[in-house]
Order: sequence, then structure tokens, then C-alpha cells
Amino acid sequence: MQFGVTDHVDASGIPLAEQFEQRLRLVELYERLGFARYMLTEHHGTPLCLVPSPHLFLAAASQRTTRIRLGTLVTLLPLYNPVRVIEEVGMLDLLTQGRLELGIGRGVSPPEIGTYGIDPADTLEMFEEAYEILIKGFASDVLKVASTRSATC
Repeated sequence: MQFGVTDHVDASGIPLAEQFEQRLRLVELYERLGFARYMLTEHHGTPLCLVPSPHLFLAAASQRTTRIRLGTLVTLLPLYNPVRVIEEVGMLDLLTQGRLELGIGRGVSPPEIGTYGIDPADTLEMFEEAYEILIKGFASDVLKVASTRSATC
């Protein structure tokens, strides 16, 4: 049996830099205690999550751990350019040395999606389009970002 932690860095009244440091030390402790995974949620415009970029936080955690798997629950695809997600996930996979677990979703909270001026009714189509691009991008060594350009990252 494996155990993991799903976390959201919520408003606690502690200065934010101190809270981030405490949370990173906590991830280190989870690893020492034998937890298999640390998964970070993504919420916007609420006190539930003060980490606007779970990918960035996991990059920091990856440099302080060696075994625990790190991931998102979930990366909200309608809020991202899918090419950017491919690039960030590729970099995170390298930084974690293959320990990244990517959870993806469309988001279910209208106020959170609305933080970015997105109509919740549009998120299903946005998710499906981004998902299709991700699958193609992850399966290719060269990502075509425009008809006349390509990227190798």
C-alpha cells in the first residue's frame, strides 16, 4: 500500500515566503516518512491556494527531494496555453528525474475560472482542444507551434 498527500497552500496568516518555506520542508518530511506522492491542487481567486503556479512550486520541491513523486491535482488546462504546458511539463519531468505525475482537468468552480475572464461554459471545448495538443506534443520529439516554425523543447 502507498500513501500520498494532496495539498493546497491556503491562507493561514503566515507571511507567504515563510509559508512556502514551511511547506517545502513539509514535502521533505513526507519523503523521509516514506510517503509515495505529494500532489498540489490549483485554485485561483480564493484563499484555498496561494500558489498561482503549481508547476513552479513543484520545481522547487523537486530540488529538495529525491524519491517522492510530485504532481498536480489538477493543472487546469483552460487557463494555460497548451504549448506552454508541454514545455513546463517537459522541464518538470527533467527536474524531478521522472517523478512527475501530471493531473489535468478543466476546472469546476465558476468563480475560479472567472478569475481569468473565462466563461465556464467554454471550458469543456478549451479542455478538449488543449488535451489534443498535449497528446500530440508529448508523442513528438519536435513540436510544431506554427505552420512555419517548430520548437525542439
